[in-house]
Amino acid sequence: MNSITSSAIALVIGIAMGVGGTYALTSSAPGNSQLEIPTEEEARASLQAAKPNDWPNLQLSLGQCDKDTLGPGVRCAVDVTYDGLGGQRKRQSIVGFSQTPSGWMASLYQ
Repeated sequence: MNSITSSAIALVIGIAMGVGGTYALTSSAPGNSQLEIPTEEEARASLQAAKPNDWPNLQLSLGQCDKDTLGPGVRCAVDVTYDGLGGQRKRQSIVGFSQTPSGWMASLYQ
């Protein structure tokens, strides 16, 4: 076997090992089922506590939640409805939720 053939075989084996290793690392990442996510009522109460005067009659719907890369807990996409000047207002936000000894704490990111 000449050196070109040996090099080609080594290259193919190296690429196959790299692809297999990458797949093994990415496929074993934990899924959302392992995350602790607040209920909508817990999320609403913690966001209302964080901004008590900003959003009267706050209603909240939770969207997708993922591990928070900025701190402990999770961050979730939310739809928020509240009473504002001139009537009911709606907005979409990103909110972080962390568990404290006394319950959930919200951090408004966007």
